[in-house]
Amino acid sequence: MAEIILSPERIEYTGIDVPDYVIVVSDDGVRRISRQMASYPESCVVYADAALALPATGARVRPLDFEGIRRKTGPLGLATAALGAFLAETGLYPVEAMARAIETARSPKLAEAGIRALNLGATSYLERAES
Repeated sequence: MAEIILSPERIEYTGIDVPDYVIVVSDDGVRRISRQMASYPESCVVYADAALALPATGARVRPLDFEGIRRKTGPLGLATAALGAFLAETGLYPVEAMARAIETARSPKLAEAGIRALNLGATSYLERAES
């Protein structure tokens, strides 16, 4: 589980009381946030693997169909693919910039797998948006 705060302003408080976005790709992730999900407002968007059973929430849920991606990347690539879909939909951060960050922070073999998963997620979202 990771919490990320993006802000153009100095960040004084690093806790997240009410997230703007949540990405969940595993049953373990659902268990970790299940209590909080009941209090998420409609302003929160939850990106979730469509195969997961989510508890009731006031948040808007964006199911992500990762069955094909799971076969291509394995379970470890799902979070990175979800990040790609999230970035493609929101435009909060360029997918290409995230790919460069992955490339510089990982060994070449791990970077290649991470970038492939990121692009699969982004492409998956863009294909859904066009249809």
